[in-house]
Amino acid sequence: MDQQTKHPLQRLAHKLDIHHSLNAEDKAAILALPHKLRWLEAQSYTLREGDRPDRCAILVSGYAFRHKVTGDGERQILSIHIPGDALDFQNMFLSESDHNVQVLTRAEVAEVPRGALE
Repeated sequence: MDQQTKHPLQRLAHKLDIHHSLNAEDKAAILALPHKLRWLEAQSYTLREGDRPDRCAILVSGYAFRHKVTGDGERQILSIHIPGDALDFQNMFLSESDHNVQVLTRAEVAEVPRGALE
């Protein structure tokens, strides 16, 4: 197992570090976030439109996508996610989700409580 996959939140810390240089304290704080690992089968939802976002799922393995259902019932894909992506950051400041997040393949997520991120 390489350095990037030892800790479930390591890829998230690495991605954030690429976009904005993190110091050692910042990286340690990310890795110290409380989390619960959970496996999801393909097509499972991590969040549905209208749900109250009480946690943020970090994709550890697999693929996921964010989508909305249009007025005529079609699905509009908004984004595709790869390991290390935070699936629910967009919802952290909303009282209810305005879109769906669904795993495309079997996936492992690390669920971080909303309070730990606020």
